[in-house]
Amino acid sequence: MPPSALREMVRVVPERRDVANDAPRASSQPSPPSSTPPWRPQEPTPRGTGWADFVPITQPPGVAICDAMLDAQDRRDRAELIAAERARRQAIIDAHVEQKLFEKELAREQAERSSFHKAPGDPDFPARS
Repeated sequence: MPPSALREMVRVVPERRDVANDAPRASSQPSPPSSTPPWRPQEPTPRGTGWADFVPITQPPGVAICDAMLDAQDRRDRAELIAAERARRQAIIDAHVEQKLFEKELAREQAERSSFHKAPGDPDFPARS
């Protein structure tokens, strides 16, 4: 640093004594009491055995409600499956009955075609060529 800059800084700063006078002085009087309450002796901490109290393991709260909701949904699902199985079985029965009716109608038509009661004027009578 150039000497001229150092002289300029010394000229601007007040004397040391003035700076020291600005500092707070230690007072000879005691400081006011703090806001903390006065010290009270504490009761001695009871000594334990080192074992914790027994707490039985239980389900967390709300598990019973969730179980009830799941049981209700299971009942609905089971009823839906039963209804679907009933409809499937009924469709099988209906198809079987329809097949039997078709076979019966076919047998009746075949019996009418081969019947001896036909005459040459009947429309089902086989024509000779």
